[in-house]
Amino acid sequence: MSKSAAYFDKICDKLSGFRYILVKTWNYYCLKLINDTSQHRKMNEKTTWRTLELRGALLGPFVVQVLFMALSALILDGGFCASIVMAAIVGHWLMILWIALRRRNALTKLDTILIRVGFFVWLLIATLITIVLQAIA
Repeated sequence: MSKSAAYFDKICDKLSGFRYILVKTWNYYCLKLINDTSQHRKMNEKTTWRTLELRGALLGPFVVQVLFMALSALILDGGFCASIVMAAIVGHWLMILWIALRRRNALTKLDTILIRVGFFVWLLIATLITIVLQAIA
């Protein structure tokens, strides 16, 4: 036993219950620190996994939307096709925002599928709405 430990034991013996309280307090705060750190690590792992999942789900539609917008802008129809594609893009990103706000930490399989292929659904909806509006006008 080192000199400092012997000195510490002598002081604690003189102060009867002080050592017990000191050890219990030390153990409590050490365990609390370990638990808080492990919970924080678990939360970070979960957040990182969700971020990677969302990044993978968002990258594909973003690239497809950029390509569709570039190709529809090249068509010489006065911006008719480009407006349909832009409406589909806006609808898709509003849907993604709605899904992200409704299910922050728990995306379902259907949510992931809607994020990945929802642009084509919105493209179909925008095309049908535009055709109907053109027929009415």
